[in-house]
Amino acid sequence: MTAAQPAAVAVATTHASTATRLRVGSLDGLRAVAVIAVVAYHLWPRRLPGGFLGVDVFMVLSGYLITTLLLDEQRRAGTIDIRRFWIRRLRRLAPAMLLVVGVVGVWAVIEAPRALAPTIRSQGLSALVYLVNWRLVADAVTYGGAVAAESPFVHLWSLAVEAQFYVVWPSSRFSSSDERTGAARPSRQQRQRAPRSQRS
Repeated sequence: MTAAQPAAVAVATTHASTATRLRVGSLDGLRAVAVIAVVAYHLWPRRLPGGFLGVDVFMVLSGYLITTLLLDEQRRAGTIDIRRFWIRRLRRLAPAMLLVVGVVGVWAVIEAPRALAPTIRSQGLSALVYLVNWRLVADAVTYGGAVAAESPFVHLWSLAVEAQFYVVWPSSRFSSSDERTGAARPSRQQRQRAPRSQRS
């Protein structure tokens, strides 16, 4: 067994209890309110014109909770298994993405106007790799208004942003050589007390 394996085992065995311990009921309730606000905005945009801000609230809360989980794993195991983290996120995001792309694909074959075929093809492929938000930007598709009706994948932009966050944030914030190997990073006082030959 290598030095990194005990940490991986500890992370795997404590992940479920950690997720339960870090769950905050009030934050779950706030996320539910944010989702309801977004749905209400789509149903009655004139009555709740600011309902789309629920997306921002949901994103901020999700970022906070994910960061808390990563910090807790780092504190307990001394390292963060980023690959395992990505696999867990993919298992949560992929089913919904595949379902939407599959349903839209069937609809495109059976009933969609042929003029939409190139749009559905390009945006569908982008959705599968969680880059549909950038595809929508390139196609000049806005989130609201009549233009949104021309894109069956317009609502997947937030899922793409969430997936990109899961890739960029752990890599930039937590991925270092010490953390990947599970070695503890020495403190500033320890580095100052170390012999000159060991500081290089």
